[in-house]
Amino acid sequence: MSINKALLKNIKANLLNMKNFYFTIPNEQQYAIASLPRAGYNWLHAVINSATCMKHNIPGEIFVDDMLYRSYVKNSAPLDYRSINFGKGSPAFWHTNKAFFNIPAIRKNKLKYIILSRNPREQVTSYLRHSLNTNQEEVPKRLDEISEFEFYNQKYNLIKRFNDFNNSWSEFSTNNKENVICLDFKDYMQKQFEFIKLVSTYFDLDFTDEEIHKALNYCSKDKFMNKLSDKSIRINKKEIEVSEKVLNHISAQCMNSYNKFCKNLYKI
Repeated sequence: MSINKALLKNIKANLLNMKNFYFTIPNEQQYAIASLPRAGYNWLHAVINSATCMKHNIPGEIFVDDMLYRSYVKNSAPLDYRSINFGKGSPAFWHTNKAFFNIPAIRKNKLKYIILSRNPREQVTSYLRHSLNTNQEEVPKRLDEISEFEFYNQKYNLIKRFNDFNNSWSEFSTNNKENVICLDFKDYMQKQFEFIKLVSTYFDLDFTDEEIHKALNYCSKDKFMNKLSDKSIRINKKEIEVSEKVLNHISAQCMNSYNKFCKNLYKI
């Protein structure tokens, strides 16, 4: 097949996937995880993938490269336009970092959701350290630099993004308690087994206790760190201090939406 024909075939396939994603109502129950950046989603995804591998008699070991955790299977797809890159069939669940009002309208009320949030001081500190290590930039010195922070060549207003996420998902969960579980980072990282058991049950993944325990072992922080290369963005190349002035400003602007989100927390 010539390059032009192969390209045309790929464009047609992507257009079909886009049509199915935005305009076809799913027949079966589907699931989604919405999370703020640096709220533990990559770790959760690795654990789910590891347990899924073992359930299908595939090695559950997780591989780590400079950017991502990888396994023999991938259970999720992004809940936005990038989904056109995926083939036929539905993933086990979708994932998004976006506010609820940015979810495609046709899918908003067709999904069961797990929402992951985090205390604003912790989330922004982790976010800045990760992104600054990634981009090898200097720590922002002024509050206006925090407001429009560049991450992966995109401009983010951290305060607006945090508040939009927590306010929109909190409002949605208040009116749809049967289809939404809201969780806080500190709670589920302290009760990891119970957390994965909850996800397994809620998403109909049907993991056994043994599969969960083994997956958590494969995905422990120590094992991840031992596999990372010195070039990995996931290793702090320098200790980055985020000033108390910045953190106090962010907390003052974001704590109301975080507290609102926490009113709907599911107790693990």
